Amino acid sequence: MDNIAIDNTQHDPRLEDLKKRIFELASHQPHWGEEKPARWIPLEEAIMKIKASGVKVAPLSLIEDINRSSSIKIEDRDELEMFLNFQHDIGMILYFNAEGLKDTIVLDPQWMIDALKSLITDHRFIEQNPTVTKEWYAFNNKGKLTHELIDAIWTKKDKPDFHDNKKYLILVMEKLHIIAKPISYTMDGKSVKKEDYYLAPCILKQKTPKEMICPKSDPAIERTSVLCFVCKGKFLPPPIFHRLVGACLTHWPIAKQNNENLIYCGCCAFDIDEYHRLTLHFLGHVIFARITIMADISHSSELCSEARQFISDNLFKITENLGQSLEFEPHIQCPDCHADSLEGMISVPRLQKEKVVCKVHAKPHTLVSQQLLKFWFDDVEQAAIEDKSGGKGIKVDETRKVPEKKLCTSRVKEKLHQTVLNRCLPNLMTFLNLGVVMVYIQQHELFDDVTIRDINEQKTTSKKILHLIEQLKQRDQDTYEKFKECLILAKREDLKKTLEEEEKKVAAEMK
Repeated sequence: MDNIAIDNTQHDPRLEDLKKRIFELASHQPHWGEEKPARWIPLEEAIMKIKASGVKVAPLSLIEDINRSSSIKIEDRDELEMFLNFQHDIGMILYFNAEGLKDTIVLDPQWMIDALKSLITDHRFIEQNPTVTKEWYAFNNKGKLTHELIDAIWTKKDKPDFHDNKKYLILVMEKLHIIAKPISYTMDGKSVKKEDYYLAPCILKQKTPKEMICPKSDPAIERTSVLCFVCKGKFLPPPIFHRLVGACLTHWPIAKQNNENLIYCGCCAFDIDEYHRLTLHFLGHVIFARITIMADISHSSELCSEARQFISDNLFKITENLGQSLEFEPHIQCPDCHADSLEGMISVPRLQKEKVVCKVHAKPHTLVSQQLLKFWFDDVEQAAIEDKSGGKGIKVDETRKVPEKKLCTSRVKEKLHQTVLNRCLPNLMTFLNLGVVMVYIQQHELFDDVTIRDINEQKTTSKKILHLIEQLKQRDQDTYEKFKECLILAKREDLKKTLEEEEKKVAAEMK
C-alpha cells in the first residue's frame, strides 16, 4: 500500500490523493459493485434508523415486523435470511444463523467488540471487587473465565446491555472460538465431560516450557514427524491460532502434567486418546503439529490422519469466518531440526520423490519421504491429492474475484440456481456418464493441473476418477451434489432450453 503523509494542521492537497487511494482499495472488496434487489433498500434504511437511535441489539422478530409493515417488502423467510447474511458480510450487522443465535441481531458490531473488551480489565477492577480476586487472577494469567467473573464485570447497574444479553454474548464467543468450554476425561477415563468454566486462548500469557516444543529424545517414546501448516502470505495473525486452539478445546481434553493444564501462550497439548498426545505451537507464519505416543505401542495412522484433517478443516472455517484470504501449504519438518525454528520445512510436493535431501545442516543428509509422511497421510498419493486439490484448510481460495456482470448478490444467485434445479430435477436422468465426468472435471478445474492434464490425455483410469470424485464428496458435500446435478443436466441437451426458461421465470419472480 502507498504511504501518503498528510499534514493535518493545514489544508493538504495530498488529502485528495488519500481519498482516491481509499476509494480504489475499497472498490476491490468482494461485495463492491454487486447489485442487490431494490426491495431490500427499505428494510436496510429502517435498520440504519434504529441504529442511529442508539439501539445496539434487537430481536429478529422486530426486523420481521418492520419488513411486514413495509409497502415494499421481502416476501419470504429464505430471502430475508439472504438479506441478513449479506448485511453481516458487509459488516453492517452481526447475524449468526445458528441455534441459540439466530433470533438475535447485533445492529452495532462495535457493541460486540466493546463487550469482549470489557472482560479484559486492569488491576483496579479487583480493588473494587475483592470477592472475585481469585477468579480475576485465573483469567488474567491462565485465561480461565468463570461465570462469577463475568457476572461481576457485566453487572446490571454498570453494563445493563451486556448483563441482559449475557447468554447470547457467550454463545457468540463460543461459536467464534474466542472462548471455549474445555472437555476432560471422567474418573473412569472412558468418557469426557464439559468443564463449568471457559478458556480464552487469546488471554494466555505464560511462556511455553522449551521441553514442550523441543522434547528430549527418549527411546521408549515414539513421536511423529512435525507437520507444518505454512501460511503462504508469510503472515499469520495470532487470532487464527487462538481460535484453532479454541476449536481443539471442545474436541479433545487438554493434556495435563503435574495436575497443570499444558496450555500456554502460543502452545498447547491435547490427549487424543489414552496413548496419543497432540502438541500444537505457533511461530511466525507457521502452525506446527506433532503427536507423541505415550506407550510402547505402534502409532495409529487413523488417529493422526483424523487430527490432521480436524486442524485443516478448522483452519479453513476460521479463516472463512474472519473473512481472511489465507492459503496454507502442508510441510514436514526435518527430524534433525528444532521445532522452535522455521528451518528444515519440506513441502509435501517435494516428498512425492522417494528421497529428499535436507541442506539446512552443516552436512546435507538424505530423508526417506515415506518415513516422514506415514504418520499423517495414508500414502504418498493421498498427500499429493490433498496438497494439490485445494482441500479444506490446506488451501483457501485467496482470489475471491467478483464477476464483472453482477445481476444480484451471490446468495440471490444461489437461491435462483437451487429453485431452477428443484423444478427441473424430477425430470432428470439419474445416472452419471464417465465421459461427462471427465469433461466436467477438466472444464471446472475441480482438481490439480496434473490430474486435469492426465484426464485430457486419457491417462487417468475410471477407477482413479471415481476415487477423485469420492475425495470431492468427502471434502465438500454441497459441491459434490451440485457437481452431480450439473453432470446430469449436461447429459440431457433437451433440458437446457427448459432450464433457461425456468431461470428467466425465477429471475422475474424475484425482482
